[in-house]
Amino acid sequence: MVGTGKELQRFVVSVKAFEHPCFVSLLELAAQEFGYRQKGVLRIPCDAQHFEQVLKMTAKRCTA
Repeated sequence: MVGTGKELQRFVVSVKAFEHPCFVSLLELAAQEFGYRQKGVLRIPCDAQHFEQVLKMTAKRCTA
């Protein structure tokens, strides 16, 4: 789940995306906000449009 407050959007992400440095930064942001023991789905506190840009970057790298 991506977003802040009540405005959350669901994304399905390939595990390979987790290796990209930009995605790692988002995971670190989530850890700072929620800790390492989130229950349920992973929440990433950033704007959905920014997250989509990061996904596009990871997709380019993963298919190259």
